[in-house]
Amino acid sequence: MTEHVLVIGDPPKFRAQIARAIGAPTEADVAWTDSVAAAETLLQKAKHPAKLVVVSPAIAEEDALELTEFVNRRFPSTALVLVRDRVAPGLPSVIRQAGMRDVVDLSRGGEDLRAALARALAWSRSWKGDRHVRPERPAKQRRIIAVFSSKGGTGKSFLAANLAAALAGQTRSETALLDLDLDMGDVFAYFGQEPRLSFRNLVRLPEDASAAAAIDTGVRLMPNLSGYGAVTEPGADARAPGGAVDDALARMRCTFDYTIVDCPVGYSDDVLAAVHVADSIVLVLCLDVVGVKHLAAAMRTLETLGVDRRRFHVVLNRADSKVGLTARSVEKVLGMKIDAMVPSSRVVPAGLNRGRPTYLEHPRSAVARAIGALARRLADASS
Repeated sequence: MTEHVLVIGDPPKFRAQIARAIGAPTEADVAWTDSVAAAETLLQKAKHPAKLVVVSPAIAEEDALELTEFVNRRFPSTALVLVRDRVAPGLPSVIRQAGMRDVVDLSRGGEDLRAALARALAWSRSWKGDRHVRPERPAKQRRIIAVFSSKGGTGKSFLAANLAAALAGQTRSETALLDLDLDMGDVFAYFGQEPRLSFRNLVRLPEDASAAAAIDTGVRLMPNLSGYGAVTEPGADARAPGGAVDDALARMRCTFDYTIVDCPVGYSDDVLAAVHVADSIVLVLCLDVVGVKHLAAAMRTLETLGVDRRRFHVVLNRADSKVGLTARSVEKVLGMKIDAMVPSSRVVPAGLNRGRPTYLEHPRSAVARAIGALARRLADASS
């Protein structure tokens, strides 16, 4: 058996595909079994721990996660790779947090499979018993906070930038701000800066890279706050390669106590990847009928996609606008209480023009106080 490689799940031809991908002389050099239960028995009876376990698309994700827990506990040097016909948004982050080495999307071609198996085998060969597949979480849970709006013009990027500044300032914890608008993001402008490197440089770091190395791939926006985005020209194709956002968020969760993600409008794969792994989803709207209608529909859409409603936090921006619509009527339509109401103020555009978040430039303003209170609420949720 080549380097103790085990393949799990029908059809048997998947075994031959894996053998070719790792360069085994024949498929007989790769062990195969059809179920997770049989695999656990086979792994326990083997004289030496398997170097690599590959889980085929025929195995349900729930069973794959149970197998991951078993292998991590009993055989920490064994690398696991999950293979799917098509990877759902957010799945790579879930899989890696559970302790698998990688997840492969077969729709992207055979090269991704070969590369993932090679990385997993290299990791297993280098394992020396002084690290675990799944790192222990710190006492305070690290959090990802996605900021989302169903339509433009709500002040979403303004809120993301100021919320990140508030969390970094209040908690004095390492915080990241990720701009997922890869065509023309705005969050860096609130700090008077531009991204120097693509956020993909974070993903390209070696797996054992230090937190300091991860921080260095971003832009230091203020003490304890690093910014990440895309370096691109208007009109250029800035789409992230499949899995890049998942990988970036997984790395950020390991590096930063708080990660704020400014999501562009819409339901792209990148946005869905962010909201699926986010611990909190801040939904931003203003006092207008169209915006309320759009957000109510967006909430239903996200719930249909499996996002837990309990993660939603509604923020009403420009809440003091006199437009014949009240916060109470908004809550009635959404079926949720508003978590924060941010008033209108001339200090907001003035701060943007000076390249300073309102939270820092005018800390005593009503705007800064509202954002500070929201930041404290979100930080308390991680304690």
